[in-house]
Formats: sequence, C-alpha cells, structure tokens
Amino acid sequence: MSQRVMIFYDLENFKMSLGHINRKMKQYRKYDYGKVQYLVIELLRKFLHIKELTPSSLIRAYAYTGEYTKEIVHRIEQEIKEMECNGEPPQNIEERRKLYSKTKERFEAQKRFIKSIANYHFFELRTYPLKYRNGQIFQKGVDVQLAVDLVTHAFRDNFDIAVICSGDIDLLESLKIVKSLGKRVVVMSHPKQTARAIRKEADFYIDIGKLNEEDLNKIIFVEKEESQHE
Repeated sequence: MSQRVMIFYDLENFKMSLGHINRKMKQYRKYDYGKVQYLVIELLRKFLHIKELTPSSLIRAYAYTGEYTKEIVHRIEQEIKEMECNGEPPQNIEERRKLYSKTKERFEAQKRFIKSIANYHFFELRTYPLKYRNGQIFQKGVDVQLAVDLVTHAFRDNFDIAVICSGDIDLLESLKIVKSLGKRVVVMSHPKQTARAIRKEADFYIDIGKLNEEDLNKIIFVEKEESQHE
C-alpha cells in the first residue's frame, strides 16, 4: 500500500537544530531545503522499514517562518533618529544601530532565500510578518499556522505520514489530534530543540544530531557555477 508523506517545517526551529550540528562538527554548513525533503523520505524508508516509499510519495513540504519587512527596517531607522533627537545615551543608540544593520542584512538575505526556493519541487513557503517591540524582533503565529495546517490536512486525508521538523511544545495538541485520525506522526529535530513531551508523543523521533556525514552531504547547498558563455 502506498504511503503519502507531508512535511511541515518550523524553519527557525529547524535552522537552530541544524546549527547545533554545525557547532558540534566545528564547521559551517549551508543547507539546501530543497534537498532535505528527499533525505526525509530516505530516512523514513530506513527507520520505518517502508520499502515502497519513494520521492513520489512526497505530496508537499510546507515551511513556516517570520518575514523581515520594509516596515520593520523603517521603524528601527526612525527610532534611531528619535533617540538622537531625544539625547539618548550613545551606547543605547549604538545598540539600535547594530540592530538596524543586522535587520537590513537579514531582510536582504531572506529576499534571496525566498527567490531561490521558487525552484524547489513540491515545496511551499508560508511567511508571516515579524513583530517589533522595544528593540526586539520576534515571530508570532507561525507555530499556530503550522498546527492548523497539519490538522486540516489530516482531516482532509491528504497524507498518511506527517513529518514535523520542529520540537516546539505548542504543537503537542495538534500531534495528538492527527494521531487520533489514524495518521502517523514523525518528529525530526535536534534534542536541544525538542520538548520532551513532543518527543514522547511522536510515533517516531528522528534525532538529526545523529545524522552521519554521508546523510549531511546530501543536503548541503552547492553554489551553481555560472556558464562561461553567459
């Protein structure tokens, strides 16, 4: 019997999981999310012993993340001007300038990332504007939307196996609902990013901290060489 697979990434949570791997190996690796989904299929074949799983078993991968916006960049810029006019301490202004510079860099980097994933197969990015308050940038509503989509697809019988690339405790109830609908739930994350209750609730847990070198090499981002004729 064929098995349909859907993957749900909390991108920030999953990026932190991959970051733990980089720190353990003491090297920087840039990962290609267009390749991760196919490694997931291989790992399911290996660990769940489902031989009929193939790349065509993947229905879709959804990735959720907060989005840097022009509005946030502009707000921080205006805030710096107000701090200067109000005679704020120089160290406070300097900290806000660093935040402004970092935010601009991440805004541009995210635009490049969003453009690059347009070429990914069966991969959909869902972004939600980041929030800014009191010098802090944070995401809100990402885990809620992931949970809603996960449960909705389960009710619509769109998958047999859901792979959750996150260990956020806020997903616990949605995992219970999906399991009650007869679906299998696999959590793939790093232990440092995974709540104990999430790991316990999953039908199967894949510790990406234990991936070997061969597996990691399959998902490394490779810069494409430009044609000499261009």
